[in-house]
Amino acid sequence: FNHRLLPYYTELDAVLLKGKEPASVVRIKNTFSYSTLFIPKTPPIVEKGQLLNRILASNLHQSIVIPNNNCVKQKQIDTGPPLGDFHRLPDETILCVMKYLDMQSLCRCAQVNRHFNRLASDAILYRSIDLRPYWHCVQSQVLVTLSMRCKFLQKLDLSWCGSHRMIKSLYVVNFLKDSGAELTHLRMNCCKFVDNSVLKTIVDTCSGLQELCLRSVVGCSEWGCLAALKRLKRLDLYRTDITTLATVSIIRANPGLQHLNVGSCKMISAMDEVAIALGTNCPNLISVDFWKSYSLTPNGIRALHNCRKLQELDVGWCLQAGGSGEWLSWLSGGELRKLFLGALRGVC
Repeated sequence: FNHRLLPYYTELDAVLLKGKEPASVVRIKNTFSYSTLFIPKTPPIVEKGQLLNRILASNLHQSIVIPNNNCVKQKQIDTGPPLGDFHRLPDETILCVMKYLDMQSLCRCAQVNRHFNRLASDAILYRSIDLRPYWHCVQSQVLVTLSMRCKFLQKLDLSWCGSHRMIKSLYVVNFLKDSGAELTHLRMNCCKFVDNSVLKTIVDTCSGLQELCLRSVVGCSEWGCLAALKRLKRLDLYRTDITTLATVSIIRANPGLQHLNVGSCKMISAMDEVAIALGTNCPNLISVDFWKSYSLTPNGIRALHNCRKLQELDVGWCLQAGGSGEWLSWLSGGELRKLFLGALRGVC
C-alpha cells in the first residue's frame, strides 16, 4: 500500500481477496496479446513505500554514510565528471535545490557519486524529518544513520513507526541524545517504542519543545516528568493513560499552551480539574479537545470563560456536560468558531 496520504493509523499490511473465479490459460494469453498490441506502454510507477522498502532491503543506510578509506577500496564510487553542467554550479546552489527533496530522493542522490554523497549528507538538509510515510519499513538502523547528519534537527515525526518491534526504545533514546537538542516539534503518535525512558530523554534533551504529540501512547507511568517542559504550545495526549495530576502539572508549567487534546484519556478521573487549570493558567488557549471525557461537567466548561481566545472546543460524548446547555452562555463573547456537541441530546 501507499501509506503516504493516510489520515490515520490503520496498521494494514495486506488485504486478501477471495472468491474470484480462476481465469483460463487461453483467456489470459488472449488478453495479454491484445494489451501488448493496442494499449500504449507506460513506464512502471514505483511508489514511495515500495522504493524505500528496496532501499532498506539493500542496506542503503550503510552505503549512504560518508565512506572511509576501507569502504572506498571495497566499493568504488563513481568519481568521473558530473552529468550535464552540474560541475559548474556551486555547492550552495545544489544544496538549495536539494532542500526540496524528500528523504527517499536524498538517499538516491547520495548514491550518484562522491560529490553528491557529501552534499546529500549535509546537516542543513535534515532540519525537518518526516518518517511517517515509511512507518511500515523504518528500522532502528535508520535512526543510527540519520543521527550522523541531524546536527540541526528542529522537527521530527516518527508517528506510526516501530510496529512489530522494528524500532527499539534504546535507539530512540540515543538518537534524541545525539540530535534532539534543538528540537521544537516532536511527533510520536501511535509509537509502541515510547516508554518511560523515552519520556525522560525528551525532558532532559528537548527543553525547547513547542509541540509534542503522543497520541495513543500507552504503557508509560512517568507522565508527570513532562511538567519539566516550559515552552509547550501544542500538546496532544489523545487516548493515552496520563493521569489527572500529571495533566494539571503540565498545564501549570506551560502558561503559553494554545492547543490541547486530552480526548478519550480514561485515566483522567477528574476532567473538571484539567479544565479549571486551563482557565486559570492558559489565557492564550485556542483549541481544546475533551472528546469522551465522561468526568467533565458544566462546572469545568464554565472555567474556560477566562480563555478569551478560544476558537475550537470539542465536548462530544461528554455525557455529564449535557443538561440544558446553559453553560454555552459562558462561552459567548469570545472568538469561538467551532463547537462539537456529539451525543449531547439535552443541549437545546
